[in-house]
Amino acid sequence: MKRLRDLSFRLKLLLAFGISIVIVVGITTLVLSLRSYRYLAENLDVQLDLITEQALMNFDTETSAISSRLLNQLNVTEVPEQLYRLEEGQTTLTLEYSRALSGSLSRMITASTGYDSVYVRIPDGTSFSSPFASPGLLAEEAGLMERYGVKTYGLPVWLRSESGGVYLLRDIYHLQPFRFMGKVLAHISHPSVISLGEAPNMRECAVAFFRDGALICLTGSAGPDTEAAALSAVSGEAVSHTLVSQKRRGGWTAVALLPDSVLSPLYGSVLRTGLLVALGGILIGAAAIFLATHSMTRQIGTLSQTVDEAAAGDMTVRAPVVSQDEIGRLAAHFNTMVESNQRLMERLVQEEKQKNRAAYDALEYKYRSLQSQINPHFIYNALEVVNAMAKLDGNPEISEVVSHISSFFRQNTRNMEKRFITVRREFDSLQEYAYIFRHIYGNALETPFTCATDAAQAMIPTMILQPVLENALVHGIRSERAIVSITAEVPEPGRLAIRVQDNGAGMSRELITRILSGSDPIAEHEEKKSAGVGLRNVRDRLRLIYGDRASLSIESEEGHGTAVIIALPLSYEEGNYPVV
Repeated sequence: MKRLRDLSFRLKLLLAFGISIVIVVGITTLVLSLRSYRYLAENLDVQLDLITEQALMNFDTETSAISSRLLNQLNVTEVPEQLYRLEEGQTTLTLEYSRALSGSLSRMITASTGYDSVYVRIPDGTSFSSPFASPGLLAEEAGLMERYGVKTYGLPVWLRSESGGVYLLRDIYHLQPFRFMGKVLAHISHPSVISLGEAPNMRECAVAFFRDGALICLTGSAGPDTEAAALSAVSGEAVSHTLVSQKRRGGWTAVALLPDSVLSPLYGSVLRTGLLVALGGILIGAAAIFLATHSMTRQIGTLSQTVDEAAAGDMTVRAPVVSQDEIGRLAAHFNTMVESNQRLMERLVQEEKQKNRAAYDALEYKYRSLQSQINPHFIYNALEVVNAMAKLDGNPEISEVVSHISSFFRQNTRNMEKRFITVRREFDSLQEYAYIFRHIYGNALETPFTCATDAAQAMIPTMILQPVLENALVHGIRSERAIVSITAEVPEPGRLAIRVQDNGAGMSRELITRILSGSDPIAEHEEKKSAGVGLRNVRDRLRLIYGDRASLSIESEEGHGTAVIIALPLSYEEGNYPVV
């Protein structure tokens, strides 16, 4: 043991790697062999499912086509019409009639119909068949007709005789007048054309088709026990030593059977592959021994570089953990520490976003609560009454003013249902608002609205302009001629600018600074104070919705009016607006 401790670190690594190679390669070979065998077995299951699905699809399509062709050929050859004339007494059952009807049945059989014999029985027991049918086939058809000759009301019935023959049984109806004429039984010459594909290991596959729990057709590599195994599988019983796949479609059930003995040849292939993998692993492991020390040095260098990147602020970097030794554990602990720091930063950012969201929701609630203090339906009804009274009194001016007030409230209510509206829609509402003010101040007030074509359909937050216009109308009108204008334009790509300007008394620079900085404005009277609060609310909404991408600026000079400019990102879809 002392001599082992005295060995050089490189020799210790060589010895450790030598033992590890034997153990690892052995375990790896065993695991890979088991997994390979399991994969091959699962692959066979998948192939069997695919073959079953395809076979059932082909079989369902072919049987449906045969059933349709049988009905079509009955009508084309006028077999129902001949049977109807016989039943109504328009003709008598003679040898010549029987030959004519047999000829019609013969014409029903073509190379593409899928059946090679047709047998017809009318209600009185008289039967007819297509020519050239063998006596054994006629006897089998007569027996099946005796056994299954009840009405099916138009539904096709698929039968399998004791000899394995497949038959299609259908009712015969005369359409005008509608009457049951008898039954037709067609012997299917090729009930299905099923290709099991070129997949290896599928050559011993057999497929059985069932209808209402009864076996109808068996195809593929069917052995003496295949039919019994298929019946057991369709009834839900376990089938030993056999891979089973069961599919259903259009009333048919397909059961594919594959003996698990097919897996036996795969054992040898897996074993040979495992031995080759083991030999390759030993060779690769021997080469890896000589590179072990270099690999360790490289791990330490990589870990050092990762620590430097994390120290520079990159919290997404991770140290590769390539081993479970001290270096690997150190790298794992470092990754855990970096992940914890990253989660902490993300939590802080999320909490800040939630605070901003809460502030936005509070402001939104305050804004909407102010709008909903008056019952809009009561206002509409009251205004309609005033409008009607004005019309009755012959005062069109009052009627017009009331109509504009009602229109303003209706537009305002509709706009408040959305978070964003177009500039044109907001201008329409504001024009109604300005019209009412013009009736208050008469010719002393002008309110020109100008909207550029590329700005008309741009989306802006609801009610973002009304406080600004209201401030201009209330505080910007002097006794002489007053002009309050609104302009919307796109001064540069991706930017929308809205300017509300008046020629009123203006603001002092101190008041502008207090409004934009967020401090409480100190004004000489309460009206100016409320004006500052309204502009500050607009500024806060823009900041919460757009962040630094939107701005509100004020240009004013005492005695020469005020201009409020709102600049925000240009977008024509509400979904493009970020909500904090």
